[in-house]
Amino acid sequence: MLGDVLEGLSPAQAEAVVTDAAPLAIAAGPGSGKTRVLTRRVARRARDGAVDPAHVLVLTFSRRAASELFGRLRLLGLPTGAGQGGVVAGTFHAVAWAELSRHRADRGLAAPAVVARPARLLGPALASALGREPTSRELSALTTELTRARARGARPEDDPGPGPRAGRPGRLPAEAVAAASLAYERAKRDRGVLDLDDLLEACTRMLETDAEAAGIARWRHRHVFVDEYQDLNPAHRRLLRAWVGDRPDVCVVGDPDQAVYGFNGAEPDLFDRVADDWPGVRVLHLRENFRSSPEVVALADAVRPNPPTAVSGPGPGDRPSPAPPGPGVSCRPTGSLPLLACYDDDVAEAEAIAGAIARRRAPGRSSAGMAVLARTNARLRLVAAALDRSGIPWRLRDPRPLADREAVRSWLSVLPGAAPAGDLADVLTAADDDPDRSALDRALREYASAAPGGTVRGFVAWLDATGVTAEEASGPGVDLATFHRAKGLEWPSVWVAGVEEGLVPLTAADPAGLAEEQRLLYVAVTRAEDELAITWAARRRAADGRVVACRPSRWVADLESVRRILASEPRSDDQRARLVALRRVLAPAAGPAPGPAGPPDAAAERRRALLAWRAARARAAAVPPSVVLPDRVLAELAEAGPTTDAEVARTAGAAGGRAVRWAPELARLLEGASSPLAS
Repeated sequence: MLGDVLEGLSPAQAEAVVTDAAPLAIAAGPGSGKTRVLTRRVARRARDGAVDPAHVLVLTFSRRAASELFGRLRLLGLPTGAGQGGVVAGTFHAVAWAELSRHRADRGLAAPAVVARPARLLGPALASALGREPTSRELSALTTELTRARARGARPEDDPGPGPRAGRPGRLPAEAVAAASLAYERAKRDRGVLDLDDLLEACTRMLETDAEAAGIARWRHRHVFVDEYQDLNPAHRRLLRAWVGDRPDVCVVGDPDQAVYGFNGAEPDLFDRVADDWPGVRVLHLRENFRSSPEVVALADAVRPNPPTAVSGPGPGDRPSPAPPGPGVSCRPTGSLPLLACYDDDVAEAEAIAGAIARRRAPGRSSAGMAVLARTNARLRLVAAALDRSGIPWRLRDPRPLADREAVRSWLSVLPGAAPAGDLADVLTAADDDPDRSALDRALREYASAAPGGTVRGFVAWLDATGVTAEEASGPGVDLATFHRAKGLEWPSVWVAGVEEGLVPLTAADPAGLAEEQRLLYVAVTRAEDELAITWAARRRAADGRVVACRPSRWVADLESVRRILASEPRSDDQRARLVALRRVLAPAAGPAPGPAGPPDAAAERRRALLAWRAARARAAAVPPSVVLPDRVLAELAEAGPTTDAEVARTAGAAGGRAVRWAPELARLLEGASSPLAS
C-alpha cells in the first residue's frame, strides 16, 4: 500500500515518513530531501486513513516554497484546496488572509484589503517625521525596524532587538521611528487597508479572542505541517500556536543552519527550543546529502557556524538534539575540486567568471544549470555586464510582486471586481506568450484552492497579501541571484562571487548579525551540485567611485585549509571519515592548554556548568547560545579545564576573541569558585 510513497527514499527519509510520532520535528540539512519527506508524509498519512486531506494544513514561509509544496502535493494525487475537500497549503500570510476572509464573509463583510505597496505610505510617514524627504536607505531601515518590532510584539521605538539602531546602515532616531510608525498606522486606517504584519496579527487575535472562530479553524486544520520552520519569527509562531491549540498533531521541518531572515525578526535558535515549544516532541535528523558532491560538502562544512564535534544522537535522559551535522554526508560520487581564486579587481573577477562559463558552454547549448551568486545586487550587475560582453544570456530572478506589474494590472482590470476569478482564465489564454502568464496562472489556481468561488477583487487582494512573484525571467540563461534569493534552489555549477570583508560579511555589528552572515555564505555554498568556485577581488570600486583595497572574507582561510586537504589526500568514498578528519583540522590548532584535566566525570561536570552559564548569558543578551560561545569551544574548555584567563584564551584558540571577553567568568566558573552569572 505504501510502496509508491516510500519509493526512492533512504531509510532515514522513510522513517520520517512512516513514524506516528506527534509532535515531530525533522532537522534536515541541505540536499536531504526535506520537502519530499514532508509531502510524502502527508500522502502516507492520508492513504493510511490517519488523516483526512480536508483537515490538513501545510504552511511555509516563502512564496517559492509554497508553490513547490502545492505542486508536489498535487503530483502525489492529493486533493488540494478548501473547496475541493483537499489539503490547504500556502504561506502564513496567504492562509491567514483566507482565514480572515472566510470569517468576514460569514458576517456579510468584504475580504480584508491589503496594501500592495507599503512604501507609498511609509515614505510620506517618514518624511513627516524627519521634516525632509528620506533616502532609500532610511526608508529601508524604517521598514526593517517596523517589521522586526511587529514580529516581536513590541512598539518600534521600544524594540530591544538588533536592527538599524544597533549599528546597521540607515540608522534612524527612535523619535523618528515612533512618529513615522504612528503616521503609517493612521494612513492605513484612513484607507481601510492592512499590511502583511497586520494580517498575521489580525488572524492571531481572531483565534485567541473568538472561541467560535478558533474552534472552526482548529476543526478544519486538525493536522498541521510546517516547512522552513527555522524562518519563522515570533508573530508566525504565535499564529501557529493559535492554529494548533492544544492538539499535538504538528510536524515541523527545517534546517537551523539556513536561518537567514533575522531582518524579518526570525530567531535562529528555534530548533534549540523545539523541546520546550512542543513538549514530547520526537526529533529526527536527515543527514544524507543527495545534492552536492563530497568536495562541495567538505567546503560547506568549513563555513557552517559552529560545526558539531560529534554526529551521534542524544544519550539516555538527554533532551532531543535538533542540529543535523551541517551539510551531512554526501551520497554522490567524488567530483571536481572546488576553485578558490583571487582577482586583481572586481571587473577582472566578473570577466573571469564569464570566461569560465563560456568555456563550459558547448556551441548551441544553453546556459541552464549554471548560476552566479553574490551577497549584493551590485556585484551581480558587474557579472551581468561581463556576460553581455561575452554574448552569454543571463536571467535575474525578479523579486517584484506580480501585482506591481503594469501588464498584470491591465489584465486584472478587464473584468469587474465582482466577476468570478475563474473568468480570468480566458484573459490569460489570450496572453499566452507573455512571461508573466504562467506565474499568474499558477497563482490563480492556488487562489481558487484557498478561496473557492472567489472574485476578481478577492484575487487582487490575495495577490497583494501573498506577494506572488514570477520568480524568474523567461528563456534560458545563467541564473544571477543574491544569497537570499538563492535559498531553496540548486544548480550543477555555481560561482560564489565577491567573498570579501565588507561584503561577506556585509554587516557585522553584533555577534548575532555576524552568525547570520556566515549562515548566508553557507547557504550559497550548499547550492552547488557538482562544480563550485568561490572568488574575490583584491580591489573593488565603491559606490562613490573610489577604488578600495579588499581583503578576503574571514571565512576564506578555513575554505583554503579544506581545499588543500582535498587536493593532497587520495579521493576516498568514506565521506564520514573524511568529514571527521576535516573537522579535526578546522579545530583550534593549539592543543589543550595546561590545566587540571581530571577524570571523565569532572569534564562532564564542567560541561554541564558551561552549558548552564552559556544558556543564562544567551537569555540575558537575547541571542542564540551558540553566539555566546560555539559548541566546539565549549567542548574544548570542558575537556581541558583551564583556570586562568590566559589558559581560557589559549584553549579557545581560533574563537578566542569571544572567549577572552568572558575569560574571567569562565576561569572562575571552571575552578568552581563562583555562580554561572558571577560578575
